[in-house]
Amino acid sequence: DANIIDWVKTLERMQHTQVDYFVPGHGSASNQPQQTMDLTYRYLKFLLDKLSKAVEDMEQFEETYEAIDWSEFENEIAFDIANRRNAYSVYLFLERVVD
Repeated sequence: DANIIDWVKTLERMQHTQVDYFVPGHGSASNQPQQTMDLTYRYLKFLLDKLSKAVEDMEQFEETYEAIDWSEFENEIAFDIANRRNAYSVYLFLERVVD
């Protein structure tokens, strides 16, 4: 399982790094690396923020997922097939690590 906290920290450190390509979690390598890296960072940070709060408040995943406004990301590649699974994986990870 991926550690979303480490991913977010790594992407924060890379924000000013010049790269020719960036390979996101879904899809092929991007020739617009900064835009793709920024989108990936925003998505992971969004998941982390929303789901951390839910775990801290001991909210159930289903209710939490349905209450989140996903509109910023709903038109992205693989959103329909991957978002719920991504969110649930993050939720389960956070249940293990959040005090």
